[in-house]
Amino acid sequence: MLDLQGLTDDELLSQVVEYAFQHEAHLVELSWPVQTVYFISNFEAEFYNGGIQQFLTNSAGRFAGETADSFARIGAPKLASLLQEAAALQLESTNSAAALGGLNDELHAAYPTNEDGNVGDQLTAYLRQYPGGLLLGAD
Repeated sequence: MLDLQGLTDDELLSQVVEYAFQHEAHLVELSWPVQTVYFISNFEAEFYNGGIQQFLTNSAGRFAGETADSFARIGAPKLASLLQEAAALQLESTNSAAALGGLNDELHAAYPTNEDGNVGDQLTAYLRQYPGGLLLGAD
């Protein structure tokens, strides 16, 4: 079994991200910590590639609620709130483009570091609460 406690923070995140994406076909069967990493990693990739609009309109956007919950779970309530607001606007109508643009700017200002902390640090601290067996399962 992988010794997660012996890994640096970057190595830990890398290992869990890799594990999450290798097992995404069985996402609902993965532990909460692995799902949390999966949702936040998907958000980050889409958000940095094309903003909140890209996240919401691509396949990762179907997990907007789970992603917001993941941000809340690691101690990033501001990001959770902004994402929930953006997802609600996306569902309202096509007239929400200006409001989404404003939220996109707010998210860019708040991600990855804001008054709640740095997402990478928060995510690593969250992961370190779990023993390796629970985190990665027994496969």
